[in-house]
Amino acid sequence: MPSAYRPAQARPGRFGQLNWYRVVAWSFLFAVIVPTAFTALYYVFLAAPQYQASVRLAVYAIGKDAGEAAAEFDSAGPKKDKSKEDSLEPGASEPRAGGARQIAGKAMKLMNSVFGKNSDGKDAFIVVNYIRSRTIVSDLNADGWLAKVFASDEADAVSRLPDDASRERLWRAFNTRVDAQVDSVSRLITVNARAFTPEEANELATRVVTASEHLINGLRTRMLEDATLTAASTLQSAENRYLDALAGMRRLRDEVGVIDPAEGAMALAKALTELKVIKAALETQYAGTIAAVSPDSPMARAIAARIAATDAEIAELEKQIAGANAEAGAVAAYLAEFETRETERMLAEAAYKQAVASFDRAQSDADRQGIYLAVFEPPGVPQESRFPRGWRIILTVFVALSALWAVLCLVGAGVRDQMAWR
Repeated sequence: MPSAYRPAQARPGRFGQLNWYRVVAWSFLFAVIVPTAFTALYYVFLAAPQYQASVRLAVYAIGKDAGEAAAEFDSAGPKKDKSKEDSLEPGASEPRAGGARQIAGKAMKLMNSVFGKNSDGKDAFIVVNYIRSRTIVSDLNADGWLAKVFASDEADAVSRLPDDASRERLWRAFNTRVDAQVDSVSRLITVNARAFTPEEANELATRVVTASEHLINGLRTRMLEDATLTAASTLQSAENRYLDALAGMRRLRDEVGVIDPAEGAMALAKALTELKVIKAALETQYAGTIAAVSPDSPMARAIAARIAATDAEIAELEKQIAGANAEAGAVAAYLAEFETRETERMLAEAAYKQAVASFDRAQSDADRQGIYLAVFEPPGVPQESRFPRGWRIILTVFVALSALWAVLCLVGAGVRDQMAWR
C-alpha cells in the first residue's frame, strides 16, 4: 500500500497536465491566432479600399396653393371670443399675445402649405423598403451598369463579383454596400453607398436617388390618375342620367303637344271656366229674351246659336282635358307623369352639377397636390477611403474567437475532470 503513493506513480498525472496545457496552447494558436492572422493579412494587405457617398432626402406632400394659404393668413388676427382656442398655447388669455400667436401659427401653416410638408411617414418607409428590395437592383442593372460596378477591376478577389453573377448574388452584394435608414421622428432618409472608386460611389448614390424619385413619381401619378378617373367616371354617369332625363321630358312634351304640360293644363282649365261663365251669362240673357219676345224671334235665335257654339267649345276643351276618348283623368295622368319626370330631371341635374364640381376639384388637386422627393444633402465624390474598417474587424474576429475558444476550453476542462474522477 505505501508503494501506491510513490512519486514515480504521480508522474503520469503531471504528464497529463502538460499534455492538456499543450492542447490548450495549440488550440488557441489554431482557433484564434491563425484565423485572426489571416483576417489581418486580408484586411491590411489585400482588401481593396471602398469609398462611401451619402445622401439625405425626405418625402414631402404638397399642400394647398399659395392663394388659399394667403387668404387664410390674412384672416388671422386677435379674436375676442376664440383667442384661447386659436392661439398656439391653450392658456393664452391676453388679446394681443393671443393674436400674435395666432398670426405666427397661420404663418407656419402658410409655409407648410406653399412649400410642402412632411408626409405621414408611410412614403418614407416605402422608399427605404424599395432601396432594400430586389426591384431597385433590377432597375439599376437594366443596362448592366450595377454588375460592372461590383465587378470592378479595382475590387479585390474576394469582394469582386463575376460578370455573370445571378440576380440574388447581386442583390446580396448591393445590400452589403448600400444601406438606407429612416429617422423615426423626422422621417428623414439617409442613404449610404459604397464602391471601389470615388466616382462610382457618387454615381451609385445618385442613381439610387433617381430610382427613388421615379418610384415616388409613379406613386403620385397612379394616385392622381385613380382620383381623376374615378371623378371622370362619376361625371360621365351623371351626364348620361341627366341627358336621359332631358330626353324623357322631351318625349313627354311631344306626346302632349305643349312645352309645359302643367301650364297647358292650367290654361285649358282657365279657358273652360271662362267659357262656362259666358255660357251662364248667355243662358240668363236667353231666359230674359224669351220672356219678352217669342223664342222664334231673331234675337232669341241668335242668343241660342251663341249658347250652342259655347257648348261646342266647352265640349272641345273637355275633350282635350279628358282625352281623345273622353277618359276621365287623362290630364291628371300626364300631369303625374310630368311631375315624375321633372323630379328625375331635377335630381339628375343636381347630381350632374355635383359631379362637375368633383371633377374640377380632382383636376385642381392633380395640379397642385401630391408627393415628391426632396434631396437636401446631395451626394458628392468622397475624398478618402473609410472602408473597410480593417482594425475594427480584426479586433472583432479576435475577441469573438477568443470568447468561443474560452467556452470550449471550459467545457473540455469540465469533461476532463469528470473523466478523471471515474
